[in-house]
Amino acid sequence: MALPEILLIDDNTHRSQQVEGILRFLEYRVEVVASSDFEAAFRDHDSFGAVFVGCGGDKQASLIKTVTESVGDIPVVLLVDAGGPQVVSAIQQMVNKTLEWPTVYPLLIQLLDSLPQPAQASKKSLPDKGLAGKSKAIQKTRAQIDQVAKSDATVLILGESGTGKESGGASAASCLCAARQAIRAGQLRRYSR
Repeated sequence: MALPEILLIDDNTHRSQQVEGILRFLEYRVEVVASSDFEAAFRDHDSFGAVFVGCGGDKQASLIKTVTESVGDIPVVLLVDAGGPQVVSAIQQMVNKTLEWPTVYPLLIQLLDSLPQPAQASKKSLPDKGLAGKSKAIQKTRAQIDQVAKSDATVLILGESGTGKESGGASAASCLCAARQAIRAGQLRRYSR
């Protein structure tokens, strides 16, 4: 089952890196933007399943109001610093959930499990690229190719000679090209599991 993509709006770099790292570890797709850039990110990408907003700063109330008005019925989660100043109840009423950060694993998982799951696409997002068959194994392989092709991950395809590794290579090539571009631009980040 595909996990919802999350838009993380936070001007607190330390917190946003922590949240992003944990969500990616849990295999969520995450796009991180500053509060000043969220409208463009949301306008350019319509598949977010949830929006996490880091709390803080002078413009907190107006940002939350703008976000909730912009995203419609997409759940909005407010991230507040544990032990920090209390969040005004009017702001809490504008969002679906509030999560203290740092948080504990069970609370985060409970919150993530409560997010609506993305609808399964009625058509394949990528052509079959020569993968024949309808077995569960082939369907799983197609789903993995679709998932990886949409990410910036580097992919190593392993298998016995003659098993069709090159069939998934065209889809995975987009990932490899993106990784090479990131390396050249000095933007490659490493995530360990």
